[in-house]
Amino acid sequence: MSDSRDESKAYVLKMAKEHDVKFIRLWFTDILGVLKSFAITVEELENALENGMGFDGSSIEGFARIDESDMVAMPDPDTFKLLPWRPREHRAVGRMFCDILQPDGAHYAGDTRYVLKRALQKAADKGYKYYLGPVVNQLTSNQSGLHRYLLINALHEMGRLSSFSGETINLSLLIQLRSILLHTIPSEHELKITEVNSGYGVLFAVGATGKELLSQLPDEEIREILNKVDLAKVTGNNITDKKVLMSQLKEIRQKGYAISYGERIPGALCVSAGIKNYTHPTALSVLGPESRLKPRLKEIIQQLTASTRRISNSLMSNY
Repeated sequence: MSDSRDESKAYVLKMAKEHDVKFIRLWFTDILGVLKSFAITVEELENALENGMGFDGSSIEGFARIDESDMVAMPDPDTFKLLPWRPREHRAVGRMFCDILQPDGAHYAGDTRYVLKRALQKAADKGYKYYLGPVVNQLTSNQSGLHRYLLINALHEMGRLSSFSGETINLSLLIQLRSILLHTIPSEHELKITEVNSGYGVLFAVGATGKELLSQLPDEEIREILNKVDLAKVTGNNITDKKVLMSQLKEIRQKGYAISYGERIPGALCVSAGIKNYTHPTALSVLGPESRLKPRLKEIIQQLTASTRRISNSLMSNY
């Protein structure tokens, strides 16, 4: 084992102790490029860094048949990060990307990370350099396919909330400061309020959904973002003062949900609560006319936060 890897392992163990890390998510992708993960406790971390963690490869798309299902996820300590939408100091959650190995320690040929490494080595042998960057104009394309696992875990609760409230139910993600509407169940009423824009970039801090998503980022990252943007006035109800916004985000974290009255759409009321244990800041929202929602606000909040807890728990146990 190289000195560099030993140093990286020591750094991971040190960071886990300093930030009171409770869980570490081991990330890898299946053959279709869909992110997969499972969690280990901090007590398992040192052994995982040394020997990897076994898992059932037959349950992963394109990995192995049932009779050759044993696989080992070997975490790369150089990829260790604290998840920014989880607490950073107490009961923090970290993540590392993994190489997938066979039980004898050999690289598994179907590991997409290993495939990429081999492709890069072939290119380097021929004198080529490989550069990688995001294609921003495809940011919102086929989001339902990319986040189908989240959808699978959320759809039942979205249907339940729709039946209970009769209002529009939205599932949203924060991706590169764009609030992406992943899925919606429209209201059953003739007079309904629905979202039609699936990626409103500069309005990320407007409305309950945008603020709930933003509140899941650490304060230092939010301040850095706000230093680079102006908070535009959309209606007479949205916040344009950055200090007031920071105060609201703190309150949202404490309560576990956000409420907005006509910040993006006049006459609309939106209640949004965060979903934990996913790769991006995620929120579930109930949206409707203020005249219908306000008298039922307390019970809507109770049902919404109960739904987001169940979805979060499902993601924790299955993802």
